[in-house]
Amino acid sequence: MSGNRKEWEKKKQKVLPIDAKVYSVAIKIYEEQLQYNWDYTKNVILNTDSKLFHVLAIWHYKDLYAEEFWKTAYEKYHLHLILRCTDRKRRIRIASLLKQLGIYFRPGLDDELWKNHGVETVGNFAGYATYLTHETEDAIRDGKEKYEMDEIVSNLNYHEVIRAVTEVSKSS
Repeated sequence: MSGNRKEWEKKKQKVLPIDAKVYSVAIKIYEEQLQYNWDYTKNVILNTDSKLFHVLAIWHYKDLYAEEFWKTAYEKYHLHLILRCTDRKRRIRIASLLKQLGIYFRPGLDDELWKNHGVETVGNFAGYATYLTHETEDAIRDGKEKYEMDEIVSNLNYHEVIRAVTEVSKSS
């Protein structure tokens, strides 16, 4: 995978229904989708058993330039969160995951966010993880601000996060 967002985005990403069971998932939210607060969600992430799930999250708050489609994401900071099960046979239900993380998509208000990459499958975990820091070819070409690895909140230690971001993932 070359790190080209369009390339990995085309790899079977699809909008998921709330009752879907998934091996890996990407979630994009704004602060108003946090039912409690960021500290609550962050603590859930940090305390998730890394033997069962790998979780990476980052707040995107630096971007200044936007194409019309992504304009809202630039006007407001937003959280990207990706999760994958460590066992290929394991699945987690989207509704259960959102509840555990304290994330709530408000019916009628957040429908467009859900449909436009709010909750979607992850075709390649490492490729998606690379996007979190805007190190993909597309992000660089589009002038997106780079984020540092230490800005990622994860249940993995720093070296495991580096491995997750740089590995060539066959399992995702």
